[in-house]
Amino acid sequence: MKLMKYIKKATALSAAAAISVTAAISASAAEDANFFNKGAQKDANGNKPGYVDLDAYGSYSAGMKSAYNDLYTKCVDIWNSSENIAPTTVSGDSVYIIATYDLADFGVNVTDYSQMYEGFARGYQFLQNFMADNPLFYFVDGYGADVLRTTDGKYSFAVTVSAEYASGSARQEIQAKIKDFYGQAESKVAGLDTLAKKHQALYQYLLDNMTYAYEKNADGSYKTQGGHKIPSDAPFAHNIVGPAVNKEGVCESYGRSYELLCNFAGLDCIFSLGQALNADNQGRAGGHAWDYIKLDDGKYYGLDATWDDQITEAGREEFSDTDFALNFQDTYSRNYFGIGTSQFFLEHGDATHSTQTAWGESRSLPDGTSTPYYGSINMVLYEIDQIAGVVRPTYDYYVPGDVNCDLDFDMRDLIRLGKYTVNPSNVLIAKGAANGDGQGAINMADAVYLQKSLLGYENNEAKVDVTNYPTRK
Repeated sequence: MKLMKYIKKATALSAAAAISVTAAISASAAEDANFFNKGAQKDANGNKPGYVDLDAYGSYSAGMKSAYNDLYTKCVDIWNSSENIAPTTVSGDSVYIIATYDLADFGVNVTDYSQMYEGFARGYQFLQNFMADNPLFYFVDGYGADVLRTTDGKYSFAVTVSAEYASGSARQEIQAKIKDFYGQAESKVAGLDTLAKKHQALYQYLLDNMTYAYEKNADGSYKTQGGHKIPSDAPFAHNIVGPAVNKEGVCESYGRSYELLCNFAGLDCIFSLGQALNADNQGRAGGHAWDYIKLDDGKYYGLDATWDDQITEAGREEFSDTDFALNFQDTYSRNYFGIGTSQFFLEHGDATHSTQTAWGESRSLPDGTSTPYYGSINMVLYEIDQIAGVVRPTYDYYVPGDVNCDLDFDMRDLIRLGKYTVNPSNVLIAKGAANGDGQGAINMADAVYLQKSLLGYENNEAKVDVTNYPTRK
């Protein structure tokens, strides 16, 4: 995920160029308030965590929340509008500005370039909080925002729409497909008796309908850099349009799309933006996005649809790992579903998935100095464990005895375990869940223990030694 395309220097903008969004809404086309509310991210108290977190600005939180509410209203109007958004010329470029907010209202009084960059950092945090709460507003360009200087000398943070979504007719066509795709969420979880199974159903639905998006040349071949394919920079690859229209996207699209599916299905899901370590855990691989989900024990767990989908597409042989309670179930991967310390976080707080991390680099200023702000912008203000009812997962979700990874413990698990003890090289099991007696080795003793547990023998509850998983291969 590319976290930033560029940042322009503050550009003079006529005060008259502030854009007002006029919605042409027909009674039949307009979505009601419940539609947008249903699609929004909520914390355990039913509040939008990004909005609540704006309280961190102290005396300036009122200005930030006012801007949030104003932008929300504008975005609802844009969704419902069939009119085109007119461009504004800024530094020779056509940009589609839908809102501008005085940086003074964000707590930044700009008098020099370094403060201008500080203002951008503040505005960017505000925008990312807004977008995390409201994935439906796909048309907002999270990486095209800018700081603009109006002719009256004030500095404003400008929120823009991606050029691809400036056309009203294009938006209407896209939104019909969005409603069709995400409208399936409730039916996908209907009749399922646990949160884990409901999440699993949505997870599989998403992974079946998208693949990772890469940049392509005119002839359809992949662009490469250093021998590696380049992740797509197209707007759809970073929002909910990815699976609904293009059937592909990068991590941000996976994360926001799963978040929206959960929102419409009434399941708890928190979108997270941050960084991830590379394969050897020796350095930052760069920006990444994922989710946290609440399962049946009331706790939140990590979920990384991007990594699981790439495992599935690359083939089981390359990534096969049968040591964990949640892994492969025949045709797809759940290695990064419902996890914490085993694979989602490393020990001692050195996170494989790291929320609220600095990104970018310092930038040279016209006066010869460099700004510290661009290199220390946190992408969202709230940490996962700062959200009401959420604790950073230092545990893994499992169903004791769930040898075949279908989130149930039943006779099918005993049958598969029996086959494994006869021919372990040809039978795939979750070794953690199969370790019924907690002694480490997987053998007939575990089968006997789990059978007694399934039959209801006293003091023979199936258990999994989650603190002593074998090392990931």
